Amino acid sequence: MTRSRFPSLAAVFEGNSEQLDGGHVLWAGYRDSASNTPLVFYAGQKTPAPKVSFRLHYGRDPVGKPLPTCGTQGCIAGAHLADRPMREANARADAAYDAIFGDPSTNEPPQGT
Repeated sequence: MTRSRFPSLAAVFEGNSEQLDGGHVLWAGYRDSASNTPLVFYAGQKTPAPKVSFRLHYGRDPVGKPLPTCGTQGCIAGAHLADRPMREANARADAAYDAIFGDPSTNEPPQGT
């Protein structure tokens, strides 16, 4: 069995990622050659880097695929990721906001006013 040069999952993640301005993080480590998925190797397992980042930030595994919400392609900063329940909650909040205040993209008032 080979030993990791990193003492923890967090150390592997930090050692293979690049911090950018604005809190963005890009993966600088290994990527699967077929899917281009950034992978974290630790304790004999390989895990997608966005899943590791989400777990480290929120303290739980994501439900569904964690996706960046910041608009930066490939960002895997934990604070910039949302899983399916988070995205669904945001969509419901956006719909409620639009129902109360109108759709800001069209400058239309809410219906019934």
